[in-house]
Amino acid sequence: MAPAYFGWDIQSLHDCLHGGYGGEPPYHVVVYDADRMESAFGHDGLVRYCRKMLSAIDAGRRGPVELSGRSYYEELRATATAGEGETLLDQLMDTFAHAPATLELRRCDGSLVGRSSDYISQS
Repeated sequence: MAPAYFGWDIQSLHDCLHGGYGGEPPYHVVVYDADRMESAFGHDGLVRYCRKMLSAIDAGRRGPVELSGRSYYEELRATATAGEGETLLDQLMDTFAHAPATLELRRCDGSLVGRSSDYISQS
C-alpha cells in the first residue's frame, strides 16, 4: 500500500514514479474523461500551477521551489499567460515519459487522447 503523502508538485510526482516511496514501478495510470483534463491542464492550468509554486517559494518551502527557482516559475508563468509554450499537460506527460510509467488519457467514450510513451518533449 502506498503512503498517504506523495508531495505537492510535479517534482514529487517524478520522484514517486521512480519508486522507493511505497510502490514499485512500472506504473500504468489511466485517466478517463480526459477531455476535461485537457482543458484544465492547458496554459491557464500552468499559470495556476506557477502561482502556487511562487506562493510556496514566498512561504519559504524547500526543494525545487526554493528561492533560486523563482525566475523559472515567473518566466514559465509569463509564457503560459501569453498562451505560448508548453502547458501543464505537457509537463505532466513529460514527467511520465521520463519515468518507468505510462500515463494514458481517454475520452468519456473510451477513445484514446494520448499516452506518455508517445509524447515527445517540447523542452
